[in-house]
Amino acid sequence: MTVGEIAAALDCSMPAASELVDRLVDAGHLLRASDPADRRRVLIAATPASRRISVKLREQRKAQIRYALDQLEPEERPTFIKSLKALVAGLGHAQGTSILAECHGATAGSDGSHSAAATSVVDRASGPQVPAARVTADSVGSSSLQGEN
Repeated sequence: MTVGEIAAALDCSMPAASELVDRLVDAGHLLRASDPADRRRVLIAATPASRRISVKLREQRKAQIRYALDQLEPEERPTFIKSLKALVAGLGHAQGTSILAECHGATAGSDGSHSAAATSVVDRASGPQVPAARVTADSVGSSSLQGEN
């Protein structure tokens, strides 16, 4: 994966993704290597330890979701899943719009990105802020979320 692909996946700027990658490389979570097919390209990969952590976190998240769904009556689950799919579809449709554009103190950059004013509640010292991983309609409709696994 390249820094550009990471930026696109996180829906953030290239400089923000590059800074994030730098920090994760320095912390020992990512590795950089030249692309053997094109030495101008730099490839980014998770370390084996980071991949193990990722697997554990996914397993924990699935267990949390299963527990939450177990709180619903079996006959309520299809309605919940249908509603969740509609929510994901709506969020996906609105993905091209920015809530920051409506926020007081947000300014648009030349690339269409937005940055909050200095009065933002985000702690700038903690590094670049990027959105959480996206939920997709496929992941919402997965059998593990519907309690079939």
